[in-house]
Amino acid sequence: MLVAIADEGTVTRAAATLNVSQPALSHGLRALEKSVGVSLFARRPRGLVPTEAGERLLRTARSVLREIERARTEIAGGAIGRGELLRLSTECYTVYHWLPPVFQGFRERCPGVELRVIPSAIGHPLRALREETLDIAIGVRHEAYAGFVYHELFEDELVVVMHPEHPLASEPYATAQHFVHEHLLLFTEDPFDTTLMRVVLAPAGVMPREISYVPATDALLELVRTGLGISVFAKWAVARQLRAGELVGIPLTKAGRRRQWYATVRRAIANRSAVGALVSLLREHAPAFQTAPAPSRRRRARAMAS
Repeated sequence: MLVAIADEGTVTRAAATLNVSQPALSHGLRALEKSVGVSLFARRPRGLVPTEAGERLLRTARSVLREIERARTEIAGGAIGRGELLRLSTECYTVYHWLPPVFQGFRERCPGVELRVIPSAIGHPLRALREETLDIAIGVRHEAYAGFVYHELFEDELVVVMHPEHPLASEPYATAQHFVHEHLLLFTEDPFDTTLMRVVLAPAGVMPREISYVPATDALLELVRTGLGISVFAKWAVARQLRAGELVGIPLTKAGRRRQWYATVRRAIANRSAVGALVSLLREHAPAFQTAPAPSRRRRARAMAS
């Protein structure tokens, strides 16, 4: 009731959300306020707004509802009564192309445990971990939070990718200034949520001429391949296109930009044997970054001529 009223702003809309009558909800709110001895909502032009006491009770209410939903999910998904459930997500879609062998190996090692991918947590898996709607996150972010246990998986390198005839293709590396006149293609809706923007462009005060959001990795790469823009990828994610000469990848900044990837686990479940097995498999099947080198400029020229 508290959450519905806070989210909807009026008792009428909250009642409709909860599928109860408005008088019944009003009566329930009055009874609750009487039991705690203070008003929980104040009337404002924009609707009902929680008081300080209301906010405190709301935090508890939301926590309780999350726990109930988590229990319901675990029971319905087989984690309770039929087997164990581990929920996994990643920071970006490109990680998934090397995960199938991990899933296969996990089924063989832990046949009584279900490993379920949670697509809704992609892009913000650590937040889902804090809310306990996720158990294991694969990503590069590292937060000082006591509820997490981090397992190092691998390092990778970011490269700026483009069509072989793009002017940047002949550069030894890309600087922040190289992006000023470019059309940047990203699969993250918020550009400031990317390593490129946070670490390279923003500190230099640079904003690309145009930024487009393309959530599908294959579609984004196709747009880059046809010369409609440039992007930034993990080198392993575009290794095949680089070897084939379809794309050119150059280091991001003179020093290059490397990232550490982690399997981040909720501390409450970190000692489970199934978690240990999954982390071991993730390390075992992590991409081999000693891939064949990107085409030389001579090979690029041959590819362009053909």
